[in-house]
Amino acid sequence: MKDSMLTKNREYDSVKLDKDMFLNSDRNQSLASLAGEIIHLIASPMCAISSGLPLVKNLKPFDFKEARDIINNDLTKEEVIEKISSLMDKWERSEEKRQQLLDLAIKGGDKCSNIIEGIRGFIREVRQVQNTVSAA
Repeated sequence: MKDSMLTKNREYDSVKLDKDMFLNSDRNQSLASLAGEIIHLIASPMCAISSGLPLVKNLKPFDFKEARDIINNDLTKEEVIEKISSLMDKWERSEEKRQQLLDLAIKGGDKCSNIIEGIRGFIREVRQVQNTVSAA
Protein backbone atom coordinates (compact mmCIF):
# COMPACT_ATOMS: atom_id res chain seq x y z
CA MET A 1 0.00 0.00 0.00
CA LYS A 2 2.81 2.36 0.92
CA ASP A 3 4.62 1.59 -2.37
CA SER A 4 1.38 2.15 -4.28
CA MET A 5 0.88 5.59 -2.70
CA LEU A 6 4.50 6.46 -3.30
CA THR A 7 4.15 5.48 -6.97
CA LYS A 8 0.95 7.53 -7.31
CA ASN A 9 2.66 10.54 -5.68
CA ARG A 10 5.56 10.22 -8.12
CA GLU A 11 3.15 9.96 -11.07
CA TYR A 12 1.24 13.00 -9.81
CA ASP A 13 4.49 14.93 -9.36
CA SER A 14 5.60 13.88 -12.83
CA VAL A 15 2.30 14.94 -14.43
CA LYS A 16 2.36 18.21 -12.45
CA LEU A 17 5.95 18.84 -13.53
CA ASP A 18 5.07 18.12 -17.17
CA LYS A 19 2.05 20.46 -16.92
CA ASP A 20 4.19 23.20 -15.32
CA MET A 21 6.86 22.78 -18.00
CA PHE A 22 4.18 22.99 -20.71
CA LEU A 23 2.64 26.12 -19.19
CA ASN A 24 6.04 27.71 -18.74
CA SER A 25 6.90 26.79 -22.31
CA ASP A 26 3.70 28.46 -23.56
CA ARG A 27 4.38 31.47 -21.37
CA ASN A 28 7.94 31.72 -22.60
CA GLN A 29 6.79 31.45 -26.21
CA SER A 30 4.21 34.16 -25.65
CA LEU A 31 6.76 36.39 -23.93
CA ALA A 32 9.27 35.81 -26.72
CA SER A 33 6.64 36.64 -29.33
CA LEU A 34 5.62 39.79 -27.45
CA ALA A 35 9.24 40.84 -27.03
CA GLY A 36 9.81 40.31 -30.75
CA GLU A 37 6.83 42.50 -31.60
CA ILE A 38 8.03 45.24 -29.25
CA ILE A 39 11.51 45.15 -30.75
CA HIS A 40 10.02 45.34 -34.24
CA LEU A 41 7.89 48.36 -33.29
CA ILE A 42 10.73 50.23 -31.60
CA ALA A 43 13.55 49.36 -34.04
CA SER A 44 12.43 51.66 -36.86
CA PRO A 45 12.08 54.89 -34.86
CA MET A 46 15.25 54.11 -32.92
CA CYS A 47 17.17 53.70 -36.18
CA ALA A 48 15.90 57.10 -37.31
CA ILE A 49 17.08 58.63 -34.06
CA SER A 50 20.45 56.87 -33.90
CA SER A 51 21.29 57.52 -37.53
CA GLY A 52 19.96 61.10 -37.65
CA LEU A 53 21.51 62.61 -34.54
CA PRO A 54 25.14 61.97 -35.55
CA LEU A 55 24.36 63.75 -38.83
CA VAL A 56 22.99 66.71 -36.90
CA LYS A 57 26.12 66.75 -34.77
CA ASN A 58 28.32 66.83 -37.88
CA LEU A 59 26.48 69.70 -39.58
CA LYS A 60 28.66 72.78 -39.55
CA PRO A 61 27.32 75.91 -37.82
CA PHE A 62 27.52 79.32 -39.39
CA ASP A 63 31.21 80.17 -39.87
CA PHE A 64 31.62 83.63 -38.37
CA LYS A 65 35.38 83.52 -38.88
CA GLU A 66 34.91 83.01 -42.61
CA ALA A 67 32.38 85.85 -42.68
CA ARG A 68 34.84 88.18 -40.88
CA ASP A 69 37.60 87.16 -43.29
CA ILE A 70 35.35 88.00 -46.24
CA ILE A 71 34.48 91.39 -44.78
CA ASN A 72 38.08 92.21 -43.86
CA ASN A 73 39.51 91.30 -47.28
CA ASP A 74 40.19 93.85 -49.94
CA LEU A 75 37.06 93.01 -51.90
CA THR A 76 34.57 95.24 -53.58
CA LYS A 77 31.22 95.74 -51.94
CA GLU A 78 29.59 93.52 -54.58
CA GLU A 79 32.14 90.71 -54.00
CA VAL A 80 31.58 90.89 -50.22
CA ILE A 81 27.81 90.73 -50.70
CA GLU A 82 28.14 87.81 -53.12
CA LYS A 83 30.46 85.81 -50.82
CA ILE A 84 28.44 86.54 -47.66
CA SER A 85 25.27 85.65 -49.53
CA SER A 86 26.83 82.36 -50.63
CA LEU A 87 27.94 81.65 -47.06
CA MET A 88 24.42 82.42 -45.78
CA ASP A 89 22.84 80.14 -48.40
CA LYS A 90 25.15 77.30 -47.32
CA TRP A 91 24.25 77.92 -43.68
CA GLU A 92 20.49 78.03 -44.44
CA ARG A 93 20.68 74.67 -46.25
CA SER A 94 22.56 73.24 -43.30
CA GLU A 95 19.96 74.57 -40.87
CA GLU A 96 17.11 73.16 -42.96
CA LYS A 97 18.81 69.75 -42.93
CA ARG A 98 19.42 70.04 -39.17
CA GLN A 99 15.74 70.84 -38.60
CA GLN A 100 14.60 67.91 -40.77
CA LEU A 101 16.86 65.50 -38.89
CA LEU A 102 15.78 66.84 -35.50
CA ASP A 103 12.11 66.60 -36.49
CA LEU A 104 12.70 62.99 -37.54
CA ALA A 105 14.40 62.22 -34.22
CA ILE A 106 11.57 63.87 -32.25
CA LYS A 107 8.98 61.95 -34.25
CA GLY A 108 10.85 58.69 -33.57
CA GLY A 109 11.11 59.50 -29.86
CA ASP A 110 7.40 60.28 -29.71
CA LYS A 111 6.60 57.01 -31.47
CA CYS A 112 8.74 55.07 -28.95
CA SER A 113 7.02 56.89 -26.08
CA ASN A 114 3.59 55.96 -27.46
CA ILE A 115 4.64 52.32 -27.81
CA ILE A 116 5.91 52.28 -24.22
CA GLU A 117 2.69 53.89 -22.95
CA GLY A 118 0.71 51.22 -24.82
CA ILE A 119 2.77 48.48 -23.20
CA ARG A 120 2.28 50.06 -19.76
CA GLY A 121 -1.48 50.13 -20.37
CA PHE A 122 -1.41 46.48 -21.41
CA ILE A 123 0.54 45.55 -18.25
CA ARG A 124 -1.98 47.44 -16.08
CA GLU A 125 -4.86 45.57 -17.72
CA VAL A 126 -3.14 42.20 -17.25
CA ARG A 127 -2.49 42.98 -13.57
CA GLN A 128 -6.12 44.01 -13.05
CA VAL A 129 -7.29 40.73 -14.57
CA GLN A 130 -4.81 38.80 -12.42
CA ASN A 131 -6.01 40.62 -9.29
CA THR A 132 -9.65 39.95 -10.21
CA VAL A 133 -8.93 36.26 -10.80
CA SER A 134 -6.91 36.01 -7.56
CA ALA A 135 -9.69 37.68 -5.56
CA ALA A 136 -12.35 35.30 -6.90
